[in-house]
Amino acid sequence: MSFWHTNRILLVRVGSRAYGLETPQSDEDLRGVCVPPLDYLLGLETFEQHHEEEGDEETVALAKFVRLALEGAPNVVEQLFVDPADVLHTTRWGDRLRAEGPGFLSRRLGERLLGFARANWQRLEKHRRWRADQPPPEVTPADFGAQPGPQGNPRFPDEEARAAYRAAHKRWREFADWRSRRNPRRLALEERFGFDTKSAMHACRLLSQCEELVREGALVVRRPDAAWLRSIRAGEVSYEELRAWSEERLERLPSELAASELPARATVEGHALVAELQADFHGVELTRP
Repeated sequence: MSFWHTNRILLVRVGSRAYGLETPQSDEDLRGVCVPPLDYLLGLETFEQHHEEEGDEETVALAKFVRLALEGAPNVVEQLFVDPADVLHTTRWGDRLRAEGPGFLSRRLGERLLGFARANWQRLEKHRRWRADQPPPEVTPADFGAQPGPQGNPRFPDEEARAAYRAAHKRWREFADWRSRRNPRRLALEERFGFDTKSAMHACRLLSQCEELVREGALVVRRPDAAWLRSIRAGEVSYEELRAWSEERLERLPSELAASELPARATVEGHALVAELQADFHGVELTRP
């Protein structure tokens, strides 16, 4: 058995099933944390993460996990706050890591929750325009006044025309990539309801989590508003209502977050925590300078 299994200190269920928002078709997403072998920690070998070939299971090294949590990555910090029923394997080192969870709550985490929610809505707006038969047209350099150069490269009349072509081509390329790679399930939601209701559901979840972080100083994973969020995915809430609900929070929450009592950054001493857990796992006594 590989060391990312034998040295695993924590394994949790994440994603829709951890939020309480799963459907019968939902995958079971698992995330683990492991302590690499001692020779990896002392020698030239490195290990950061391993993704199982079958299923959605990923294990990361403790040091990488803590580094990402310190940066306020929501999908990482969430692993420390999942419902006890979603903790599938733990050890005394995993328990110690989870006990540090409150120290990873910060304004930075809130900013990233807001950022992901805003990005979700920007994609929803763009895709909705494309669904409404307003896709960007495919363009050529000639559309912007370019003439063939001596080696076949287009020669634009000026830099403004070149920049305009590049911007228009980028918009078309984004549309073409989206159309060719569209997830069939998401496409079915868009065709049925006019927008990706699953993406809208998660955008609203992110905003609710940010609001709870600001008001309660907590990161709530298993959603108390699961019934409402499920109704969004089922297409029972209009796009206009969801957009208005979200815009109000996207406008209000940044100032509330800035004025909150949350620390600007995580307060966990990451280096000391990783050193302590890895030394204890391997039965090594730390020597302090």
